[in-house]
This record gives sequence, C-alpha cells and structure tokens, in this order.
Amino acid sequence: MNTDQTVFARNIALLFEKSPDIAQRLSIISVPEHYAVEVARSGDPVLKINNRTVHSLYDPHKEAVRFVERQLEKNPPMNGRVTVIGFGFGYHIEELVRRGFQVKVVEPDPAALRCCLEHRDMREVISACVFEFGSETTAASEKDSVMWCYAPAVDNRSQSTAPRLDKQPSRCYQSTERCRKSLTILVVSPIYGGSLPIARYCDRALRQLGHNSRLWDASMFEKPMRMILDLSIDHQNKKILFDLFQHLISEMIVATCAEVRPDMVLCLAQAPLSLAGLDRLRDVGIISAFWFVEDYRFMPYWQQYAPVYDYYFVIQRGYFMSELQKVGARNIAYLPVGADPEIHRPVVLTQDEKARYGSDLSFVGAGYYNRQQMFCGLLDFDFKIWGTEWDKKSILWQRVQRNGERIETDEMVKIFNASKINLNLHSSAYHEGIRPDCDFINPRTFEIASCAAFQLVD
Repeated sequence: MNTDQTVFARNIALLFEKSPDIAQRLSIISVPEHYAVEVARSGDPVLKINNRTVHSLYDPHKEAVRFVERQLEKNPPMNGRVTVIGFGFGYHIEELVRRGFQVKVVEPDPAALRCCLEHRDMREVISACVFEFGSETTAASEKDSVMWCYAPAVDNRSQSTAPRLDKQPSRCYQSTERCRKSLTILVVSPIYGGSLPIARYCDRALRQLGHNSRLWDASMFEKPMRMILDLSIDHQNKKILFDLFQHLISEMIVATCAEVRPDMVLCLAQAPLSLAGLDRLRDVGIISAFWFVEDYRFMPYWQQYAPVYDYYFVIQRGYFMSELQKVGARNIAYLPVGADPEIHRPVVLTQDEKARYGSDLSFVGAGYYNRQQMFCGLLDFDFKIWGTEWDKKSILWQRVQRNGERIETDEMVKIFNASKINLNLHSSAYHEGIRPDCDFINPRTFEIASCAAFQLVD
C-alpha cells in the first residue's frame, strides 16, 4: 500500500498544534524498509514488521473491540484515564476514544507511529489523546491512570531494527505485571508422552507463583486418538481422519481461549494446537509460548512451529539455537527441565508397595531403540521395566510391568523410592546403547535425585 502524503500532511499539521515536539520528531524520521503495510479483509491498512502483523488481517476494528473489552474486564480504569503502551495503527486507541476515555499513548517506536500517520486519518485520535515517546518505565510514572500494554505492537517493535527510545528491550509482560498482580495463563498439554506430566508441573508451579493458571489437559483424547490409529483402513484415509481429529482439538483450545481470555498460552511439546490456531490467537493479542522438551534431531516439527510462537524454550543449546534462528524463531531461550521437590520426594512405603514397586534394577520410561537393545543384557538381574512403547515380541517384554501401560507420577515416585538402582539411559532412536552426542538432560535425572534415590545415569 502506497503512502498518502495528503493524509500525513493533515495528521502532522494537527499534531504540531497539539504536541509540537512529537510532530517535529515524526516529520524528520523515515520508515524502515522492513516496515510494510497490508490490507486486511475489512479493507483497513495493517502494519507489518519483520513479517509479523500488528493487527488482525481480518478485521482490526473488531479485534480492537475485543482487546478493549478484555482489558476493561481485567484492569478497569477508576477515573476514566488509560495509558496505553504501543500504538500500532491505532485501532484500539480509536475504540477507547469512541468510548469516551481519556487516553495517553506511550509509543516506544516513532517509526511505527510515522507509518500510521502516512496511511490513516488519525485526526480524531490526535485531538483526543496525549502522545509521548518512551517505554514501560515512562508509562509506569502515570500515578492516576491504569496502564495497558498492546502486546502485538510492543512485541513487534522489540524485534525490529528501528531506533529504540528505551534502554532495555521491551517486554509486554513487565508492564502487564505492573497493571495487576498475576497473569492468566492457559497451559496446554500433549495428548500423551513425557511432556504430559511436565505440563501438570508447570500449571502447579505457575499457581504457586501467584498466577491464574488453567491446565488444558489433552490426555482425555488419547483413547479416541488410538482408535483412529488402529483403524484397518487405507493409510491416506487414516491420515485425513487424524488431521481432522487434530483440527477439532485445536479448535477446542482456541474456543477455550475465547472464554478464558488468557494473557498467554503455554504449550508443552506435542501440544495439539495447530498453526492456524496459533494465528487466530495472535490476531486477538494472546501471547504464545512453547517449551520444546524434545530432542530436535528426533522430532523435527520445530522447523514449522518455532517461527510462529512468540517465545520458544528448548532443552538443547549450541547448534540447535542457530538452527532455530535460521528458520525465523524469535525470543529463544534455554530452559532445562527439573523436578518438583513437593512431588518428587522420599516417601515411606508399605511392605506391599515395596514388593509391588521394588526391584534390584528398574527403569521408568518409553521403549526407545537404544533401551530395547541395551537392556537385553540385564536379564540376569532382578529387573523391572515400567512405561509404554515396549516391543511385545522382545525378550524384554517379560520384564515390562502392567502390560506396558502409562505410569502416573505418584506411582513413578514410589518406584524410584522402592528400587535399589534406578537406571537412567537417555533416549536414542538409532544408537545401540549410550548415545555419544547427547546434549540435554532428561527430567528423570532430577526427579530420581529429588526422591533421594540411587541412579545410574549415562
């Protein structure tokens, strides 16, 4: 979309009357080349920075209404005064002005404001609002006004190469925490797998930190998922059914977000939230984060998903970090796993529990290839194996407990406490035993230690 110099001239003329210092600054700066403007389906212009839109590409006006209503519910102004960090193209500011609020705009990115004035007639907003360049620190000085952060504008600005007016990188959650004591967070678990209990630990930890956390437990869909996978039908038809099934779950997560209105959605590895679902969350300003508790060599889906999330946490460093940057991931951080000392702890077992869960050697986990191979040499010992995905045709199957069903956390803790030696072999899909290139630490390492139990670990 081309700039309209007539629109800019009208906007800047009025701004010179209202805020000459702001207008002077805007009149001499230029808009960087990586700032683009696209047209939404509603016909409205939308700012795009580093290929990320600041407003909805469907209808930015409707998105603005939802944003304002959500903020009014969570952090209502007591005296009709609102300070908003992040202007973007001003749709949310227009909605506030329309409702009669006194608005002060704190804009960290002058180039974005200049771009807006080149493409939209903002004279009504300019007449009604006070403008200031600055950051969250600037906004926090407003004592008699509530502070709202328009996340898409602030987050996009933090990724741009435009000149910054604040000394520290902007973080929307910083200003959000100043506005209220806790965040509303939706934690989304996978349907099954090692990240499922970690999702529950995250939900519990966030609650203990004072946040309003809610767990979206996808494990309820494991049985219907396995029913689809077990169908004796053509492979292509099965794939179509499975894709529809995953789409249904993703839509349920998005629908939950529409009701809960979280500040952030935290997804654990293999959480069933689709790329389309993530786009819809972003359209309404919900921050997304993903904890990739996986081996990137074995689970390559990160290549598609990492660029879409606002924050991407990983358990491997080095080469993986550079690969994430190559695919366009932003806000990458190393976040190793751990244990919850209130869950993973020494426990006193009954004699029956010692007999049921105890053995000289034990292993709790999935039947990866290297474990299937290496553990065959331990059959002369009193050895119990617990967990899923073990080969029923293998000689190891006689040692697999409870027909290879999933072991819940409370029982896993009892196994750790009851076993003389807990084996901890990091997973590999292609090595015969210990993998020489292992560059992460699994949760079991910390969980066994937290139980004060003995382990042999590679």
